[in-house]
Amino acid sequence: MKKLATLVLCALMLFSTVMPVTTLAKTKKCTHKNTTWVTTSKATCTATGTKVKKCKNCGKILKTEKIAKTAHTYKSKTFTKATCTSPKIVIKVCTKCKKQIAFEKVGKPLGHYWHSWKKNPITGKVSRSCYHCKVRQYK
Repeated sequence: MKKLATLVLCALMLFSTVMPVTTLAKTKKCTHKNTTWVTTSKATCTATGTKVKKCKNCGKILKTEKIAKTAHTYKSKTFTKATCTSPKIVIKVCTKCKKQIAFEKVGKPLGHYWHSWKKNPITGKVSRSCYHCKVRQYK
């Protein structure tokens, strides 16, 4: 019984010396002087992003800020080729989000490129046709 009482007393003495040290370590306050900004979501041309100011020592998030949307990056793509009667139409498309913004007429119509006038031996009509669009014109 004396051995048990001695063992319990030793254990109590051990815990009484360890406990105040661990409670002091837990109650020590962080000054948050060692911080860094971490991007949590990147900004795109369609959505804002977010970044947080985080303490490197304790990991606490001190501040949250939004990151502004980025600009669209447009590339011109041919929508329709130029014909004899209408110019080439170009569309501007964002390379990131595929948003289409503008149809734009570029240049002039090609204009007809006519074959020479020929007389049809059966009907007697004189006509010519365009090399590009095959439209027929009569005299």
